[in-house]
Order: sequence, then C-alpha cells, then structure tokens
Amino acid sequence: IHRMISDADQSEEMAIEQNKNDVINILLEAGTLLFELSDKEKSIDYFEKVKEMDPNNADAWFEIGRILASQNLQLPYATVNLKKAIELEGTNYRAMLLLGDIYRIQRDIDNAMKWYHEALKRYLIEFYQ
Repeated sequence: IHRMISDADQSEEMAIEQNKNDVINILLEAGTLLFELSDKEKSIDYFEKVKEMDPNNADAWFEIGRILASQNLQLPYATVNLKKAIELEGTNYRAMLLLGDIYRIQRDIDNAMKWYHEALKRYLIEFYQ
C-alpha cells in the first residue's frame, strides 16, 4: 500500500510539473504575440508571470530586457533582466548585444565594447560549432 501511495504521489507531482511547463509555454507564446502586436506593457506582464512561475527561465528574463531596451525605457531594469538571462544562459549573445546597446546609449563605451566583444565571441563559437 505504501508503494502504491508513493507511486501515486510521484505521478501527481509529474502531472503538476507538466501542467506548469505547459502554462509557461503558453505564457511565453502569448507574451511574444502581444509584443508583435505592439502591446508591450501586457507582453511584459506575461513574461513577469513566467518569471514568477520559473525564476530560472532565461527566455522570460531576456524578453523583458529586450522589450524595455527596444523602447529605451527603464534601462536599469532592462539591464538587470538581460544580465540575469546571460547568467542563466551563458551563450545568449543577443542579450549581450542588447547590453552593449544600452551601455552605448548611456555613453559608457567601455562596458558597451565589453558586451559587444563578448557577444561576437559567443556568436562565433556558436556559429562554428
């Protein structure tokens, strides 16, 4: 009986995790679609929900940083999100490029060059593998 209960508990946990992943994927798709439809604020809301459900979701962190950077808004928060995306996914050269852009806009040329260089290095590594 104990084994049956343990197996049932494991099955329930797996189903909950699968549902969570499905919800996260739906929220990511909805956020992307809303961004494409120019509803950037609502798009950010969806990506923030993904971060609440899965703080290690690099895509959500990246998308928030990308949206804010594209609007030249809340650049410090955009920077935090892009750096977290890179921390979670060290090969995200697109996040590195956006960080370079943010630092360039802020006239911090040293940091801009650092991130552009890192982005190029990561891109070439990925491209030639």
